[in-house]
This record gives sequence, C-alpha cells and structure tokens, in this order.
Amino acid sequence: MIRKIVRGAMAGALPVVRLKVPAVRVRPGPRTSAPENLARVVLVGVVSGLRSQWGTAAVALTTRPGETARPASLFAGAWAKGITAVAAAGELVADKLPSTPSRLSPPGFVPRLLLGALAAAALSRRPPGETPVALAAVVGALAAAGGAHGGARWRRAVHERGRPDRPAAVAEDLVALVLAGAACAPWRR
Repeated sequence: MIRKIVRGAMAGALPVVRLKVPAVRVRPGPRTSAPENLARVVLVGVVSGLRSQWGTAAVALTTRPGETARPASLFAGAWAKGITAVAAAGELVADKLPSTPSRLSPPGFVPRLLLGALAAAALSRRPPGETPVALAAVVGALAAAGGAHGGARWRRAVHERGRPDRPAAVAEDLVALVLAGAACAPWRR
C-alpha cells in the first residue's frame, strides 16, 4: 500500500503539499575557554560516577537536534534522548533497591568509566575545538572513578552512623542532578 502511495505521488496522481519554510539562522552558542570546558568535562564525569546513566542522559537531553560534531551527534536524535532518559530513570529506581550491587564491583564500575568517558567526549565538542576528544574521554573516565568512590564513601559513612540509606541516596541524586545541570548548561562570561 505504501508503494502505491509513493508511486502515485511520484506519478502526480496524488497532490503534493509544498510548504515554504523560512530560513532559520542559528547563532553559535557562547564559547568557553579551555579551563571552563575542562571543568564541564570533569563535572559530567563525576555525575557518571555517581549515577552511571545520568551523565550521558544530561548530554543527550541538552544536545541540539541536528548536531553534527562527533561524538555529540550520537545524542542529537530523539531515540538517543529517549533511551538515555529511560535508562537514567531506571537507575534512579534501581539504586534504591537493596539488591543493587556495589558501584565499585566490576559490573557497576566499568560502565561508569565508559559512560563517563563517552559523556565527557561528547560534551567536549560543544564549544567547537576547545578540548581534544581523547583528553576529555580520559578526564571523564578518571572523574567518573572519583565520583564512584566518593559516592560509595558517602553512602558507607551514612550507613556506619546508623542513618537510613534512602535519604542519603536521594541527597546523592540531588547532587548528581545539580552537577549535571552545571556541566551541560550553557556557560557565559
């Protein structure tokens, strides 16, 4: 049936609607200096260490459609935005479950490093050419390792004081959310 419609439209049997779309001029975003951009890379890496899916979700949700710079263009589509948002929401729930393994065990730690590197590499290209992608990936992975260890220490300290874990987890969520916002928001001078 679709073939018939396409053939009919191509043969002129079906009316073709032509819309005049005014040209939209896109102005580039604010440029940041290398230290500011490196700070963003560190922040998104720490976010990935605290909540593995949140760094990539923050980058994806703030990447403009039609982004062409690699690897940020991986996050420009609607599917990427949806998948990363669902993964981040799933982690928000899974983190509160008692059966969730430690973030420092290999199944929890390795994805944090990889996703921290990916999010940082994608974020490094926002202001074009500011931080080399390879450097951003390494810094993002190291920051993710620091975030994972810091978050685990925070939760362990709360547990050792006899306090409930859930409020500490929610506080960690809020810290990760604020850091993700700071990393991905447009910075101005």
